[in-house]
Amino acid sequence: MPRLVETRAMLLSHGSQVRGDLEDGHYVVWEDDLAAAVGHPDPGLLRAVLEEAGGVRELLVMRDAFAAVAAGLPGWTHEEAVIHALPEPVPEWPLPGAGVGFLDPQTPLGHLPRELAEEIAAARAAGPVAAAWCDECAVSFCYAGAVTETLWDVAIDTLPAYRRRGFAQTAVHLMAAFHRENARLPVWGAVIGNLASLQLASRMGFVAVDTLYVFSRPPDR
Repeated sequence: MPRLVETRAMLLSHGSQVRGDLEDGHYVVWEDDLAAAVGHPDPGLLRAVLEEAGGVRELLVMRDAFAAVAAGLPGWTHEEAVIHALPEPVPEWPLPGAGVGFLDPQTPLGHLPRELAEEIAAARAAGPVAAAWCDECAVSFCYAGAVTETLWDVAIDTLPAYRRRGFAQTAVHLMAAFHRENARLPVWGAVIGNLASLQLASRMGFVAVDTLYVFSRPPDR
């Protein structure tokens, strides 16, 4: 299910932790700074996990559990996210041409803002990162934020000066071609406040199929 791509990826990871009732499907899974509430885990258990896993900054919550989680996490903010998938039949995107390729370990990232450079470096260490080039620099990037047996989560970043020029789209096309060889389809998630991402998903042929909520830990905690 597209809305569970990040949750499933955590369950497949050796670095994740799970607490709750897996038999009944009510539990919390987390890894690094992300957690997900599956089913309707006990509110006390959820709070205990989030206190224990102090590095968790975001919690994914499905629609039917939203009210209970919101009541049990005072101070946490939340935003609705729209989950997109490709329609059937899956559109055939053109193969990327010149000006797009995969980053190699020697590709310089010094022209990027520090946080973006760190994000791309971490993604490159975990798997392939597609990039579109302009002015002899990589300006747009696409990688899989999560990978399951049949799906991958689209993560994209483009330098502000190069947005709305088609670079992100070509980078997504290349990454999609890579995952298509392994029979994985893309999932595109974006919070409703990210209008640019929602519009790009629509232009590329994605359709909204579901929603979930992203809870964020209060900054002072």
